[in-house]
Amino acid sequence: AHAGTTRYPGSPALVAASLRADDRLACCELDTAAAAALRRMFAREPRVSVHVRDGYSAVKALVPPIERRGLVLIDPPYETQLAEFDAVLAAVEAGLERWPQGVFAIWYPIKLPRSVQSFLRRLAALPSKGVLDARMLVRAPHSSLTLNGSGMVIVNPPWQIDADLAPALASLAAALGENGGGDASVRWLRDPE
Repeated sequence: AHAGTTRYPGSPALVAASLRADDRLACCELDTAAAAALRRMFAREPRVSVHVRDGYSAVKALVPPIERRGLVLIDPPYETQLAEFDAVLAAVEAGLERWPQGVFAIWYPIKLPRSVQSFLRRLAALPSKGVLDARMLVRAPHSSLTLNGSGMVIVNPPWQIDADLAPALASLAAALGENGGGDASVRWLRDPE
């Protein structure tokens, strides 16, 4: 958390706060304690369901959604980064087979930027209507031991999201960057069709 920040809501709470009246959210969590905490948090929210299951396998079970529109957010722990990249790619590939027009957003950590290049190339090679990479560094990436920034790859991104993300990321990088070391970029890995 940034200086002065004492807590943050996490991706399920952020998504739930953005739901429209007819939207729904399915959260997948393997850790039983975390799943129980999510269930308590959303106990009075009928649009949110919590599944104690592997999110990667849930992609096959939960897509396509009955509404035929939606977003799959993949926010892994990256405890073993290379193995996690393979699991993410397999899940997105399986999801695209079942739901070719689905929007898949994948968060990834940046320690050294070159360490994610193969992962990004492989995502860009998947059959899609475009792949967008949005990333932000809070410090210059000199060490692979620290989290220097993070990125979000969006497969089948919404129209003109790149124009919305670029100024928002630039503002965040300026506000959160250490000693003026913040940087942000939005680039197409696969041009939109």
